[in-house]
Amino acid sequence: MKKLLLISMIMICANIFGQNFPGNRLELIKGKQLKIKELIDLKKSYIVYHFYKSNVLDKKSHNSIYNAKILKYEEVAGLVFDFISAESYKGSYGEKKYLLRLNNPKIGIMFLDYDPFDRIYPFIVVGSNSFPEGYFCKNITTNQLKNEIKITSPLNQWPLTNISFLKTINGNDRHTFIILKVSWALYKEKNTEKESDKKIEAYLKFENDETLHNIYGKTLNVINGCTSFIFELNEKEINLLTTNKLLLFEIYSIEGQEHAVLDSFTLREYIKCISKM
Repeated sequence: MKKLLLISMIMICANIFGQNFPGNRLELIKGKQLKIKELIDLKKSYIVYHFYKSNVLDKKSHNSIYNAKILKYEEVAGLVFDFISAESYKGSYGEKKYLLRLNNPKIGIMFLDYDPFDRIYPFIVVGSNSFPEGYFCKNITTNQLKNEIKITSPLNQWPLTNISFLKTINGNDRHTFIILKVSWALYKEKNTEKESDKKIEAYLKFENDETLHNIYGKTLNVINGCTSFIFELNEKEINLLTTNKLLLFEIYSIEGQEHAVLDSFTLREYIKCISKM
């Protein structure tokens, strides 16, 4: 039963977080339209508090969104709205969220409470998102440390389960790594080896049933309650990451838990950028 639930959540995440979903890149939906999904596409329990008829942000505290009329999902399902603007605010845990201002001839002005790191989204972008040339590569950072150049992609996932890529260049010596970060609460040390010395194995699963086993690495660091593991990639593994949709990863022998990958499209773009550098 747990396995079926996990597979269901992975498929939901894979379908939602792709080129059609803007995440926190709201500049991509300027001048575009959002279509609210039909009820059959989403579980009703997830969408009770998404839609408001008036601006619900409390200008004094700027974090209250619960004092206005809530639109029923049935009233807006299947309708297409023009995106007008977005106003940011801090959620109850200090996270950055947005209130989207939308317009439809039938409904008029409507406000959508929007969390860019949520798992369930009630809309799709009409016509999909279009990314300007070099949009992802401009986010890659390069640092020169003595004779070594370090090229790094941004962290890309939920705050507690992040994925990034690192490339080091020292003359003709080049190495590419994937960094997987998970919550320390899920990390269970099973022996007395030093963290930095313990060999760690990762498992990656892709959409086309391709998998990567026997990727060995080590603990990189422990910061703010999260543990990062680093794994070197060979050319075959890099090619698989650039051409296939990554669905999940697991840190073997440490957690025993699979992590769904929520934005595999962006990850593919980042590894493509790093591979060219």
